[in-house]
Formats: sequence, C-alpha cells, structure tokens
Amino acid sequence: MAETTDCTSSTGEAEQEGSYQIPTAIEGCYNVAFVYVGPHDDGGWSQAHDVGRMYVQENVADVHTAYVEIVAEGADAEQVIRSLARKGFDVIFTTSFGYMDASATVADEFPDVDIIHISGFMTNNENFGNLMGAMEDMKYLAGMLAGSRAMMDGNPKLGYIATFPIPEELRLGNAFALGVQQTCPECTIDVRWIFTWHHPVQEIEAASSLFDAGAQVVMTGADTPAPAEAAPEGKWGITYDYSGNCVADACLTSMYWNWGPVYTRIVEESRDATWVAGSEYFDADAG
Repeated sequence: MAETTDCTSSTGEAEQEGSYQIPTAIEGCYNVAFVYVGPHDDGGWSQAHDVGRMYVQENVADVHTAYVEIVAEGADAEQVIRSLARKGFDVIFTTSFGYMDASATVADEFPDVDIIHISGFMTNNENFGNLMGAMEDMKYLAGMLAGSRAMMDGNPKLGYIATFPIPEELRLGNAFALGVQQTCPECTIDVRWIFTWHHPVQEIEAASSLFDAGAQVVMTGADTPAPAEAAPEGKWGITYDYSGNCVADACLTSMYWNWGPVYTRIVEESRDATWVAGSEYFDADAG
C-alpha cells in the first residue's frame, strides 16, 4: 500500500544544540525554516513573521514549516542557521537585521539551500537574497495622524521609541517626523533609544518616560504595544509590526506587516527552482 507524508500533521522533532532547540526536516516534504530574534508570540515583529509562516503552511502543498525563536544576533544566529541547513531545510528565512552576515556565511557553505534575509542588503545572486518592505510609507501616515491628534488635543509634544541607529530605523523615524510636520508643524518629537528589538520592561519604561515628559502621542519602533499600554487617560500610543496588537483603548493606530503572500511566492519559486536571489523591496501597492 502506498503511503503519503502529511507535512502539516507534525511540527517535526527537535534536538537540543547549545541553547536552542533545532527542528528536524521531514522527509518527503519541502522544508522551510524561520529564525526569529524574539518569541514567536511576542505581539510584534516575530509574531508577524510567524503568522506569515503559518500562511505558508496553510497555502502551499507538501510544505513543512518550523521555527527557532529568541536567537541572538551574531555567533548564535550563525550556529542556528548552519544547523538548519545541515538538517536538510530547503529554505531558511532569517528575520532580523543582525542575522545578515551569518546568513551570508551559511549560504556560501550550503549552495543548495535558499536563504532569504529580512531587512538587510546583502545578496550573492545565487542562493542568498534579501527582502524588505517600504514601511516608511506607513510611518509617514502614522506621523500625519499623530500630528493631527496632537493638534486636536492641544498638546504639540510627541514621543518616539527607537531601537538601534541603523539605516532602517533612521529611515522609519524620519518618515514619522516628516508626516508629523504635515499636520502639526509646531510639534516636537522626544526620542528614547532602547538598543533592543524586544524587551517588554524597557519598552514600557521608555513609553512611560515619554508620557511623563509630556508627550501626547508615543510611537514605537520596537516589538511590543508598550505605548498603547502605558498611555495615561487622554493620551495615545501607536503600535507596530503585528496586526493584532492594537487592542488597548489608547491605541491610536498600528502599522503592521503581512508577510504570508510574499513568503508563499518565494517558497513556491524555490521549490520550482525559479526563485532569483537578489534584493526585493516592496511597497504598499504590492500588497
């Protein structure tokens, strides 16, 4: 009797390697792995990617997906990505800026594995490419909304929680500021650098500090919905990354990522050997 493999019925086994549980590829499936810098259910960046992973699992036949979470940037990331390649994963999505060099190194070692790095700029034009979206469009609109809200409330002070001074973060912060200028030219923006992508306590502390300093609306570039959760009555927070995190009464709006469709396309192209490694930067018009 012929047997078939149900690629969706199991997350597969995992083996402990150092500090991480490394999942195992399933024979007979096209195996796709995701590497997250935060928890898969962080309410922000990593959860948005995990929603994309589940979209792939549900929409691509005979695909097995798995993830490794809370992977530190640098040497740990290289170890995890290499382990996934060794275990037979066909596609690996590495979803933090600090995974870029590690992704490039492992891609050169495993030319039959397609590695797609999110938010970086490196590619070998063979089996290693990068992917990002023009979130500055949404940050600009959020800035317009924040400025308009500040004008309505009669308080021209705004706040912004920034993560790291890398090009992506500077671009997004500047887009927010430009949007603010359109609706509230007299508004000022107080910035708090937290030097982390995901740290719930630091994010709450930064948001609270900005509100205590007089901010009417606080925007974040980090993972959690801290600005909306920390906002006192009559003040507002703007959340980021994940569609399900704008639930607090004080949430003014949210900008979020919809990774599922583009991940699905890349996985299908990889399996068909038609994926072209390079740099892809999509905007709102691309969905």
